[in-house]
Amino acid sequence: MSRYAIFLLFLSSLISGGCTPYTQRARITQSVDVTRQIRLGEMNPDYNYYLYWNGGFAPTAILGLDKRYSIQSNFWKAANPTEQEWKKWSQEYTSTRGHFDDYYGVNMFYKGYKVLAPGSAEVGLYYSGLEQITFKFHDNDVVEVYPPHPSSQQFVRHGFYER
Repeated sequence: MSRYAIFLLFLSSLISGGCTPYTQRARITQSVDVTRQIRLGEMNPDYNYYLYWNGGFAPTAILGLDKRYSIQSNFWKAANPTEQEWKKWSQEYTSTRGHFDDYYGVNMFYKGYKVLAPGSAEVGLYYSGLEQITFKFHDNDVVEVYPPHPSSQQFVRHGFYER
């Protein structure tokens, strides 16, 4: 076989293998209902809850995910918050509205989001001052969840990037 034929075979395997999705990604959409639900401490009984802590008096982010899914993450910890914890966190989120977070370098405005699976079915909620998060849906209803982080727009709004 010529070098050219081997190269073409290698290139075609790269292209076909690189285009095959091994996971599907979810997306989030801002929701006033989720914001209200979290601030009132209302837990959806159909969801398992997970927390992402990065110091402070309240979780940096809260994730509620439909119970049919299992989570794969080293960063998110399962939680079953009490009503008192919800109230304490809600007060913290309200009192620190717009505070500057030294770790992330942005002002934190906590908001609620719906988590939409591939195909746009609502499968959970997300609440945080960090506007970007990645979910990968694998086979067997396993969801890989990465740590949240500021969106590029959060940095733009606070003068870290030129417009």
